[in-house]
Amino acid sequence: MIIERKNIQVFIFIAVLLSALLPTVVAGKDLPDGLFWAKELIFLLINALVVLLISKTLLFKIEYLKIQLVDVLVAGYFIYSILNSLLTFPISGFQPNIFINLAMIYTYIGVRLNSKNFEITKSIFITTILIFFIAHVVYGISQKMELIKSYNLNFPVTGAFFNPAPYSLMLCLFLPVICIFFRNYTGKSIIRSLVLFVFISLSLYLVYICFSRGNWLALIFTFTLFIILEHRGTIQRAIKNIIIPFAIFIIPIAWLLYYLKPVSANGRLLIWQISYKVVSNNILWGVGEGNFPLNFLEQQHNFFKDPKNIDSFGFMINDIRFAFNDILQIQAETGIIGLILFMSILFQIIKILLLNLRCAKGNIELKRFSLILLMVISIQFFAGLVSYPLSILPFKILLVIIFAMTVNSSTMYSPSKYYTINLTRKSKFFFAIVSVVISISTLWHVFKTYNALDLWRESVVYSEKQQLSILKSIKDRLGNNGYFLFFLGDSYFRNKDYPKAIQNLKKAKLLYPDKEVFLKLALAYMEDKQISSAEAEYKYLIQSYPAEIDLYYQLGYFYLQIDNNKSLEELKEKVISLKNNSASKSYETTRKKILQL
Repeated sequence: MIIERKNIQVFIFIAVLLSALLPTVVAGKDLPDGLFWAKELIFLLINALVVLLISKTLLFKIEYLKIQLVDVLVAGYFIYSILNSLLTFPISGFQPNIFINLAMIYTYIGVRLNSKNFEITKSIFITTILIFFIAHVVYGISQKMELIKSYNLNFPVTGAFFNPAPYSLMLCLFLPVICIFFRNYTGKSIIRSLVLFVFISLSLYLVYICFSRGNWLALIFTFTLFIILEHRGTIQRAIKNIIIPFAIFIIPIAWLLYYLKPVSANGRLLIWQISYKVVSNNILWGVGEGNFPLNFLEQQHNFFKDPKNIDSFGFMINDIRFAFNDILQIQAETGIIGLILFMSILFQIIKILLLNLRCAKGNIELKRFSLILLMVISIQFFAGLVSYPLSILPFKILLVIIFAMTVNSSTMYSPSKYYTINLTRKSKFFFAIVSVVISISTLWHVFKTYNALDLWRESVVYSEKQQLSILKSIKDRLGNNGYFLFFLGDSYFRNKDYPKAIQNLKKAKLLYPDKEVFLKLALAYMEDKQISSAEAEYKYLIQSYPAEIDLYYQLGYFYLQIDNNKSLEELKEKVISLKNNSASKSYETTRKKILQL
């Protein structure tokens, strides 16, 4: 893409980079579900400003565009995701993921506009990563020293995320940048080298204590890749000296990591098995972005209809929101079409980076930076085989930025294949108007959503009736969020408006199929004298989570309340026959409580 001036394009790049990295250190703990909302709103706010700057640049500064194949694939993937979301959203109303996918397109465009500023943006990228790397290490160490509270009571260190895995993965993604910078740019400054060495050591310590085995393996794979690519001998020597020893040692390493937490590892295999059922039932179009949890729960319910599966796997399953494999997740949500588009993008990006490493012999800086980008992609890809980074917004934004920077780098050593599009005055004006509309709509969405979240937060200090009134007033802004609908349904329940509670809770479980939603819906049905519907909700949960003893207690107490002694005795017999595969001491306590009902 041809640009006349550099300053505004470089500013756009800085804003795009901050839209990816600022959410990684912001938690929004005062907002309801703030760990999710804060990241999304910051990204959309910055991106709305980026869209305005892009529209101005394209309107006044550009006469033609040079488009490569990967540009078309990226735009096609996100446009397809938008259309797919519109067609598959399970309730009536606006699909909120549309704003995210539009913002991803403009994020990519914002970086691509800097194709002539590659050297400047490369330096900005490395410097910004260095700053945020230090910030993340300080954040993690502060949590470990209990100077800052962790956002998950079960783990001492989570960064600004909901559990340690995303935080440790973010550190892992920073490490290739920092290590290559440390190796090549610290020079003779002993102090600078020492400081950076300390921070690298602390980051590795934090990655270790976060205990994400997938991230450990991704780091091992990637730095082995780095050694291979840096190897100066022949391919045969590389195979003999590196690949064969690595292959020998990786088996015992993988075995050791498996046996560190075998229940977790087996649970991951079970999740993949059930996720495959979701994929096979929706192979062409997928289930739509955000609809995976509900479809997974339905397949999980069907899976445990077989008693053999209950005995073997019942104790492994819990509330599942992701496939724990990015490839499975993409295919489950967007179908084979979305997967082909994504894998085509990935193939083109890796092809460009390998060409950079092979062809840019006289440009050491380009080779080093291409190696950095390849290593970052490698870590995220390998970690994503056993986790879900692409379902967490900052990782997805960062990957899009890396894709765009890779395409920009392809023009450095030789002319790339591209298609030139001449822009007429009408086409530029049309694109500018569309962009301005998108920017204003996004800003309106951000401010209205933040205002609604602020009212939701404040509503907890009011009386039950006042709280319900506030929640009703913001339903037009948050009515497509499952967690909010659950909260609203619960408020109707506490105000004894059971039909409205049922109406909102039924919608909530389509978007947020948490056990608590089903249990609250069952209580609402019972209070509304819909006894068979209440019983069906309890039984659905027990069939889906057959080893969760607390659910049997909930059903038993329900039978006790409606004086259904026959069903209660049958339930007790079933509880007696359950195998206790749980390590929890409360399991037997709850079992005894059920038998005493």
